[in-house]
Amino acid sequence: MPDVSTIQVSVLTTSAGLTPLEMERAVTTPIENALNGIPKGVELRSVSRSGLSVVTVVFQDDMDVWFGRQLVLERLRGVTLPPGTSEPELAPVSTGLGEIYQFVVRSDHHSPMQLRTLLDWEIVPKLRNVPGVVEVNTMGGDLKQFQVVVDPTRLKTADLTLDDVVQALKTANVNVGGGYVERLQESYTVRGQGLLENLNEIGEVVLRTNREGTPVLVRHIAEVKVGPALPYGAITLDGKDEAVTGIVMMILGANSKDVTAAVVNRVAQIQTASASRPSTTARTSSARP
Repeated sequence: MPDVSTIQVSVLTTSAGLTPLEMERAVTTPIENALNGIPKGVELRSVSRSGLSVVTVVFQDDMDVWFGRQLVLERLRGVTLPPGTSEPELAPVSTGLGEIYQFVVRSDHHSPMQLRTLLDWEIVPKLRNVPGVVEVNTMGGDLKQFQVVVDPTRLKTADLTLDDVVQALKTANVNVGGGYVERLQESYTVRGQGLLENLNEIGEVVLRTNREGTPVLVRHIAEVKVGPALPYGAITLDGKDEAVTGIVMMILGANSKDVTAAVVNRVAQIQTASASRPSTTARTSSARP
């Protein structure tokens, strides 16, 4: 099927806590000003929502999409955005006709969180290796998070703020290098390993030390647990149960018939591999971050 879509590049930016009006003023407008007058640009439009800004540049039909993306990236380098705003990123090189394949991940033995983790960490990487696939969008299920649920009363008693907790967790979750040590004809790399690996290590992060010299830990003022991210909607299957789904996006200019056939073949391979090791899949999906 011929793709008659225009050549366009979309810029996506997020900033939690900003209203649509604030996103328009503080994020969308500076990006639009930077992209205004871009070579071979014929249209500039935008959408500002709560915490999300989408700015789209439409180019002339003879414009190479990859060169257009390079021009957009060069213009974005000089944009100054408010603190807490993500770096502007470009949407995948696809169009409205690029949604070529949809599928559902389901099981009677896995939780919604395990299914979503399996989709994000096992299935999606294998599908993105298919020639012609540019992106796989995932929806539904419970997105796994390591959550620190702070108790306001205990936080106030410890004379701390939420920013103190955030900064302590950031500082504790790093690896550092210390050069190397020579010994005879060998050298040993020196490094400090501090990346947090489990809930217990998160709970043991030191926030401060009181006057008696006793450390105040994260677990003293908060509950550390694994929980789902806040959902922004729901996906259902046949109007009944909630589903975990994926949408395969085709790269601009590819042959949808060939790419779809390749995706179908890869899905069959994934199904065969999953059926041959169900218990291993269950353990792997529950242990992934």
